[in-house]
Amino acid sequence: MRRIALAHPALFPLVATRPPAAPWVRPPLRSLGWVESLLSALLAHGFSPEQAVVVYRAYRAYTSFLLGHLLPEVTQRGVASNTIDDPDGSTDDGRADIGTGFPMLVDLQDLLSLDETGTEFGNH
Repeated sequence: MRRIALAHPALFPLVATRPPAAPWVRPPLRSLGWVESLLSALLAHGFSPEQAVVVYRAYRAYTSFLLGHLLPEVTQRGVASNTIDDPDGSTDDGRADIGTGFPMLVDLQDLLSLDETGTEFGNH
């Protein structure tokens, strides 16, 4: 990821700041396909929905750390860290109807929506 970020410093902030199509997922690396695949595999191998979401949260913590580390490094190279508007001036935030393509993300929406950031950062 670091090699890619440094090789494409002007694009990396877009990866790090683009809003997700499923706001309750909040993955820093916003590949809904990857998250859907992870959740599906865990559930297919006997994990409960709650256990699958715990594993997902570990993924989210790791990728949050990764992006948090890389963004300042990339912006030190003179690249703006804010989201760049579409050239046509549209205000589309990148959200899409995910109901048909990502059934696990939809099914686990309530669990994934829980704000656990205080717990994740050790602030009980």
